[in-house]
Amino acid sequence: MISVKRILFALLVWALTIASSWGCKCDPLEGKAAFKEADVVFTGQVVSVIEYEDEDMLDVQFKVTEVHKGEVDDILTIRTADFKKKCGYNFVMSKRYLVHAKVSKGRLFTGVCSGNMDLD
Repeated sequence: MISVKRILFALLVWALTIASSWGCKCDPLEGKAAFKEADVVFTGQVVSVIEYEDEDMLDVQFKVTEVHKGEVDDILTIRTADFKKKCGYNFVMSKRYLVHAKVSKGRLFTGVCSGNMDLD
């Protein structure tokens, strides 16, 4: 008879295998590399997160407190993938972040591999 421990172990291995296959395939940028790759780097606080049902993207609005690279408005919107489904960054309302973003098609984009940092 198969023991409960063996079944639980098999389920754990299966779950970890599935989870790792869904993970992002990148080496997250840090420090100077993240700064160099970004078009815009700023410190700001999340003031809203807009989730779209028909897209796997989120719009995250920030109140910018400091600009480190590029030019941005005091309030700006960054687009990121939905972190629950793709490699987007999990921005949380009211928290402060150091954000590294790239410009594409006239919009700012960031993700889990961009080198963002939670400051709270």
